[in-house]
Amino acid sequence: MKRLENYMMSDLTLCGIPQLQRVNIDSHKVYTFHPDGSITGPKEEENLLVTSGVNLMAVLSEPGVDSKKTYSNDVVETLETLGIEACRGALLR
Repeated sequence: MKRLENYMMSDLTLCGIPQLQRVNIDSHKVYTFHPDGSITGPKEEENLLVTSGVNLMAVLSEPGVDSKKTYSNDVVETLETLGIEACRGALLR
């Protein structure tokens, strides 16, 4: 019975994105930086999802995901998904 369970669970995705093994929720305060050098805030807290594993294309295609704030530290995947300029930006990050 245990072998059957392991076989069935080996390629099962539960309402999620394949290749993401774990997701942790982190929150931080949001500050606003102005062109004159002043800083205001914190206005609100923002939740972040920090993942273990990569599947940038699937994450970006999910509704509700802010593509301007989404990034990957996997430069090869960034290159394949978003192109050379995004990969350059990831390296500089």
